[in-house]
Amino acid sequence: MGSWRDTPQPSITARSGFGVDPVKLGIGTALMAAVLLVWVAVAKTPNHAYRLTVEVETPSGVKRGSVVRHVFAPCPGVGSTTLFPIGASPQTSVVGEAVFIDLGEGRNLVALMAAGPRADDVDQPVSLVWDAMMEARLINQGVTDHTKRIRLCDVGKFSGVVPLSAKRAPTLVTFTDLADPASARVVEPTVTGFAAAFGLGFRPAGVTLEMVPAGVWPFTLIGLSGTSVTRGIEGKMPIIMTTLIAKSRIAGQTEHPNDPYIAKSGQFLRGF
Repeated sequence: MGSWRDTPQPSITARSGFGVDPVKLGIGTALMAAVLLVWVAVAKTPNHAYRLTVEVETPSGVKRGSVVRHVFAPCPGVGSTTLFPIGASPQTSVVGEAVFIDLGEGRNLVALMAAGPRADDVDQPVSLVWDAMMEARLINQGVTDHTKRIRLCDVGKFSGVVPLSAKRAPTLVTFTDLADPASARVVEPTVTGFAAAFGLGFRPAGVTLEMVPAGVWPFTLIGLSGTSVTRGIEGKMPIIMTTLIAKSRIAGQTEHPNDPYIAKSGQFLRGF
């Protein structure tokens, strides 16, 4: 009769991943990472981009300023111009800043990221391209089938330059003191309005909208794809921007319909 020393000893071998083949696990993880990267790239890639240019005639010649903005306007559903899951309700948004023009001798003009007498239309920078093309009768003329109409998310297919009418132009303001946000005054986009704000010899020369390549994220971050978003207004009016950004973080601020124009950070900088 054998002793306990003759009894076969149990043997335990560790199994990686609870029986999952490590090679298959690695491939699966890589595929999941790739899908996630594509998803993030889709979410961060703008639908279209445009350059907004504002020109002003002055006694010393034409002064101009321009900015590039990126618009995110995904089309939900399969077969759309932008990949997005069925049933999703993506929100449109814009990344960019206002147009600042130094008119000389302490004068300045800012074309806001908003429209209207009090800059209440904050959606204007998002739908600007579509609105301008509709007004210029470049799209959807005579198209009665809504499934064939050009949507906001479709305008990235187009290229070219469109002049903006006064109806589509952004709100214009000037600061009499670049250290005081309360010194902002709305400038009427007419010869009379410019003369009242800046003096004789100043007049609006036009606002144009140009479609530019939007690019693909993350290559847009390093300038290898598309046209980069403009960002520099904080350096042109640092005190005002610092003050407005600080105020935007304070809750409980109320406004009334008859209040005069009030400067807000979102009118000058958005999406950063």
